Amino acid sequence: RVDGPVVEAFDSLRQVFGPRFARSSLLVLTHADLLTTSASEYLAGSGPAVADFLSQLGGAPLEICNRPAEEASRAIARLVERAAPVSASASALAPPPPRRKAARRERQRELLQREKMRLQREHTLRLVEAARWEER
Repeated sequence: RVDGPVVEAFDSLRQVFGPRFARSSLLVLTHADLLTTSASEYLAGSGPAVADFLSQLGGAPLEICNRPAEEASRAIARLVERAAPVSASASALAPPPPRRKAARRERQRELLQREKMRLQREHTLRLVEAARWEER
């Protein structure tokens, strides 16, 4: 059911992924075979918050029914076809890079990791040299 909690969850995702998130989203109505009206009529009666939510999406709602496997695979193929034009690259949906303290901590972690790797390489080289020295 598309209602207030769904819209709130969508708003939370938008805060995480940014304003372009909605344009890269598609509403998929599962169990559409249980609807007594068309999907557009069903959604029209959901209220202004849901109508605003639906207007922000990048593609038209897609209905998928519970069907035998061969019909379901055709429905999934339609879903992929509909999703392709509104999809965005993962980098467009990625959270923003860290800033200030978080960025500094990230740089410190990277420097620490590089230093650990350098020390491990040096230790390995010393072990190899020691083994060669013992062989002589």
